[in-house]
Amino acid sequence: MHLDDYLHITRGSIYHWTAYSFNEDEEDNRNKYWITLNCNPNDFPINIVLPTSQANGRYYSNPNNLIDTVVIEENESVFFHKKTIIDLKNITHEHQNDIEEAWNDGYLKLQGELESDLFDRIKEGIRNAVTISPIDKKEYLCEE
Repeated sequence: MHLDDYLHITRGSIYHWTAYSFNEDEEDNRNKYWITLNCNPNDFPINIVLPTSQANGRYYSNPNNLIDTVVIEENESVFFHKKTIIDLKNITHEHQNDIEEAWNDGYLKLQGELESDLFDRIKEGIRNAVTISPIDKKEYLCEE
């Protein structure tokens, strides 16, 4: 069975990945939501941004760390009930084999589509970002 037959990853989708690994260290696994930035369905590697609800933590309480972020206020989204930070300095990508494995093992689940006004704010944040290169901006904004 081909991936397109059972998984359709589109721009602005929100997924929940149980035991998401931030690096090769398997002890650094956390349950994470991510928002897709890919321009075309199942366009691998998938560019994703990892939201965090740690808005009041030590890192984000420093205003300098809020550069290139989008804030979703409490209950502004049906998906995020706490104040959530979309840190555009934290855009990464996932490869097809990792996504297929997580989906097939039940670790990756589609939550829905981010509200269009919030996704527009993310795109505007990318457009105005000072820490994202012009080449990456074009890719994330689907302008290439």
